[in-house]
Amino acid sequence: GHNHALFNSGLQARATGSGAHVPDEYDLVARLLAASGQTTAMLRNVLETKWKREHNNDLDRHPYPWGDGGPAYKLLYDRYCQTGPSLEFDFDGLMGALKQRQQDQGLQYMIDHDPTTMRMSRLYVELPGVAEEWAPGGKQNSLLFDPTWGTNLYRWKLCMIATLSRTGQTVLLGYALLEDESAISFEWVFRCVHKCFREPPSVVFSDHDMQIERAVQTLRDDGVWPETRHFLCIFHLSKNLYTHLRPKFLGEGGSERWKAVHDLFWRIVKNTDVSYQARFADEWERLVGLVESTATSTDKLQEALAWLRGLGLLATRFAYCYTWGSCTWGIHSTQRIEGMQNVAKTNMGLNTRCKL
Repeated sequence: GHNHALFNSGLQARATGSGAHVPDEYDLVARLLAASGQTTAMLRNVLETKWKREHNNDLDRHPYPWGDGGPAYKLLYDRYCQTGPSLEFDFDGLMGALKQRQQDQGLQYMIDHDPTTMRMSRLYVELPGVAEEWAPGGKQNSLLFDPTWGTNLYRWKLCMIATLSRTGQTVLLGYALLEDESAISFEWVFRCVHKCFREPPSVVFSDHDMQIERAVQTLRDDGVWPETRHFLCIFHLSKNLYTHLRPKFLGEGGSERWKAVHDLFWRIVKNTDVSYQARFADEWERLVGLVESTATSTDKLQEALAWLRGLGLLATRFAYCYTWGSCTWGIHSTQRIEGMQNVAKTNMGLNTRCKL
């Protein structure tokens, strides 16, 4: 998943812009105020009032900035007051550029609209030279897909779609900008990919996001990608493992015990021998038992163990003894595409308004 903390501590929220994330229900209020021409100070005052009324005047965990001119205050200005009325103008310029590149280079782009507002809600853009990279793979192409939050002032999500070239390099096939992370939006992106390349991928790699799961399953059910397998990014799963289990190994001796759990996890998931499938369930239960018997904290331990057992049920989609039966060109995660996202944000300017 791609959830972000609403705030850190009250001190951090006041000191930096990182604690000033605006929840969706507050975002709607801010948009309406900005559209009516209200100032940033008015936005701040209204949002603070709403927060206080909903949280019994508890200001210690307040996610909005206090002082004028700080980084978090500037976030409100940039996101709403400065850019609020300019979205249509930015997209007008973008559409002109996309039409020109389609005319000059034959590169496709696809847009979709929100029927309730008749404003563009989804955009897919094909990148140059990618058809030549996809075609040689035939039925053995792997598709890497990973949305990232907060890439622009309009709160749209950047989704980069990549594969591997014949030389093992990461190739960006295209990118999508989505107003939301719904199953319908992800399905729309995958259908755009299929329209561009025709041949379904053998495997799709993503994190364990249920909306992505539903989108891939819909394409399978509809016969668009009937044999495509959906594998889970081992990098994201290892991060989830840390989130769920590391807090159970605190205090004296906790680090050494956690290392034993962590090492066993990787030994299990990285075993590529197909015969290991026969004893995988037993090995996974051994991992569960190790956590249960060596955890230094029992707080919500049973919930963590239930999560771990549930993860084991998905083994055919991430454990190497199962996934090595499919051609993935050595891929087991979406880390390649996350690296490309970082390049896009820092070097290509995809986190700025003018290069949306």
